[in-house]
Amino acid sequence: MSDQEKIESLAKQHGLILNGYGFYEVRDKPSLDELAKFYGEEYYQTAQGSYELEYGEPELNYLRAKIRQRFQYHSSKVPLKASTGRLLDVGCGEGHALAYYRSQGWDVRGLDFSVAGCERMNPDCLPFLTQGDIYHNLEALIVGGDRFDVIVLDNVLEHVLDPLGLMKKLLEVLSETGVLIVDVPNDFSKVQMAALEAGYVDDPFWISVPAHLSYFNPSGLENLAKSAGFAPVGLLGDFPVDIYLLNPNSNYWGNVNEGVNGVSRGRAAHDARILIENQLDQSDDGGVNRMFEAMGRVGLGRCIAGFFVPAG
Repeated sequence: MSDQEKIESLAKQHGLILNGYGFYEVRDKPSLDELAKFYGEEYYQTAQGSYELEYGEPELNYLRAKIRQRFQYHSSKVPLKASTGRLLDVGCGEGHALAYYRSQGWDVRGLDFSVAGCERMNPDCLPFLTQGDIYHNLEALIVGGDRFDVIVLDNVLEHVLDPLGLMKKLLEVLSETGVLIVDVPNDFSKVQMAALEAGYVDDPFWISVPAHLSYFNPSGLENLAKSAGFAPVGLLGDFPVDIYLLNPNSNYWGNVNEGVNGVSRGRAAHDARILIENQLDQSDDGGVNRMFEAMGRVGLGRCIAGFFVPAG
C-alpha cells in the first residue's frame, strides 16, 4: 500500500474525504447551530484552544519573533510601496499581530468573536478590535469599501464550514497590491504518518472533529487559494515539533502527565521548540525564513503559512 493509500484509508475511517483541492475535509459537516453549540459549550470551556492564561517571557519572545519573521518574509516577497499600511487580522485572538504591526506604525483592525484574549494580553489594541460575528463584520468591511495591505488569517481556516467562501470574501477587502497570510495546521504530514506507522502513536491525534473541519497540506492550501482568486507567492513551514514523537524518551503522546520534575513531555517539547527558535532568531539575517521555506516545501512543520496575492 502506498503512502497516499494509507492516508486515504485512515481518513475514511475517521469520516474524512479528499476534496478537489487536494486536502481532507469532514464528510458530514455539522450545521451552523451544532457548531455554535460546540464552541459555546465545550471548546473554550475545555481548553481546546491554543491560548494560555499566562506566558513567560521566552514564550512571548517566540510569539513576537514568528510575527516579525512573517512580516519580513511578506515584505521580501511583496515589497511595500510605503513604509506603513493597513492590517486586518481576522480571528485576531490575543492581539499579538495587532500589537506588532501597530508598533511599526501601521493602521490595524482586528475581528474576533471575543475580546477576552486581547483584553488580557494586549489591552492597548482593544480600540482596534471589532467584536462579534466575523462573517457579519467582514461583510460590513466589504460593503464599506475597506481595503487592507496585509490580511492575517491565523489558525482559523481549519475551523470554518466554507473555507473557499471565506477566502473569496478576504479577496474583496485585500488591496490590489496586498498580501494574505494564512496559517493552518499541517496534517497527515510525513512525520505524523511515520510516527503512526511505527507505533509511536496509536491513533491520528491531529484529527479533531468538529473543532477542525479541514485538514490542510501545502499543495491543498495553495489550490484552494487559487480557486478563490489568489496567486501563491511563498510558503513557510515551522518547527517540526512532531519529531519528538519518534523518540521513546521524548514521545509526548499518551504520556502528557509523565516527565521530569513535574513537567509533562508535551510541555517539555514545546519549551524546547521555544528555546531553539529564540536562539535562531537572535542571529537571523533572513536565514531562518529560508530554512522554514525549505521545510514548508518538503512538508515539515506542525503548521504551514501560505502567502498569497490577488491573481492577475
